[in-house]
Amino acid sequence: MTILGIAIDKSYVSSMPEYLNKEIGPKELGDVALRARADKQLEATKLANGYKEEYGNGISTEFLFYNASGYRLRFHDKTDGSGHIGKYPYDTTIENGQWSVVLHTKTSAAGTGSVAVVEYEIEGADKLRLRLAWHTPFMGTNTCYARIAYDGQPGKDNDLHKAINDGHSNYEQQYANMRVSIGVGDDSSTVMQALLRRE
Repeated sequence: MTILGIAIDKSYVSSMPEYLNKEIGPKELGDVALRARADKQLEATKLANGYKEEYGNGISTEFLFYNASGYRLRFHDKTDGSGHIGKYPYDTTIENGQWSVVLHTKTSAAGTGSVAVVEYEIEGADKLRLRLAWHTPFMGTNTCYARIAYDGQPGKDNDLHKAINDGHSNYEQQYANMRVSIGVGDDSSTVMQALLRRE
């Protein structure tokens, strides 16, 4: 299991006293989800660390991602620049208010890194896509990149190129009433966290 947390949807939020008899849309759903972020954060970290212990030595990226967008996210596609996803695959659906935890590792017995981009459809948000990319190299500096884009804009491979050649240890982008933030550590077996939230 790589998903942690309950889905914070209209049914959940409408039962809260402060939202009784009020209109509930993506902004309200995202606000409630953002306030609940810390509830499972420690558990998500422990889960990621457990994946790493199970994998053992070698370059890897523990990827912890929280959805506070007010929308459901659906896995759309991915590209591995180097290495591959570990034992547990990308989650096909990440509900508002949930953590997704995966481990991406270098190729076995190879002097390579953990380099990839994953793309999600932001369901119900007018064909918006979220792309998250990271570059944990065999040698050099860890970097990451994130982008909210419309379907049809320059694709995920372009964003992977940005992570490798123009990435940062921390990065933020605001677009269409949403903000994505991403950050990666400096170890060869590193932790990367990302957050998609409403603005």
